[in-house]
Amino acid sequence: MNQLRNSPAISPEAINMLVNAMGALTMAITRQLPPDQREDFADSLERYAQAGDRASDAGLRALLMELQSAARTAAREE
Repeated sequence: MNQLRNSPAISPEAINMLVNAMGALTMAITRQLPPDQREDFADSLERYAQAGDRASDAGLRALLMELQSAARTAAREE
């Protein structure tokens, strides 16, 4: 992660694209899990988000909350 902080600025559009791609990957992974494990996966992402919050890393927390939301959406779809 430190390499990203020291790299040239990334445009908001590029960040949005990366977040959307990570959300799509999270949904795809969630759909591959057995149904009884999908909510647990989302719960794990939420716990990691809370850890980011405790570490005062708002960006990490926001990203992980987006990913746990994507996982919960995918878990409910099937």
